[in-house]
Amino acid sequence: MRTRLVLAAARLFVERGFLQTSVEDLLGAARISRASFYTYFENKIALLAALVDEHIERRTRHFHDLAQLGRPDVEQVASWFKKVGETSREQAGIVRLMRLAVALDPGLMQRFVRARDKYAEILGENFPRLDLSIGDDDEREARRATAHLLIIQVEQFASSSADGSWHLDVDITSRTFARLLMRYA
Repeated sequence: MRTRLVLAAARLFVERGFLQTSVEDLLGAARISRASFYTYFENKIALLAALVDEHIERRTRHFHDLAQLGRPDVEQVASWFKKVGETSREQAGIVRLMRLAVALDPGLMQRFVRARDKYAEILGENFPRLDLSIGDDDEREARRATAHLLIIQVEQFASSSADGSWHLDVDITSRTFARLLMRYA
């Protein structure tokens, strides 16, 4: 039932909008009772948080895909970067919903900040100059900040790819990002 509800929420929130979708709409689409809804979620924001968590998990898999490359070269990183954009275009409605989620609830924004820390750790596995486990506190904080800035670039590219506002050459942009990231190898 929880899965049906999450799937229905993803569809309805994207089609109608979060604010325009009522709990009643969700109950009908998921074919569950009100009591069942509240068994799994306290309210619509809690249901949206579940969608945020799923989105973060998908993005975590993207960063793990990059880590699986071992010591990647520029073309491999550029290819990975383009794949992130392609996936975001395919999931455009969810990406837009995630932008709304952070505006609706500061707690949801904190989930994304914590996720960036996880992504930064993954980047540090393959890019030694981003490794958060070495150096003194100042060095680790500098590496963390650098990793976050790189991650934000990936997120901006993904978001722009999803809404079609990316008006630069994707190949050039991907290789430029890849060369930038390779500086930390």
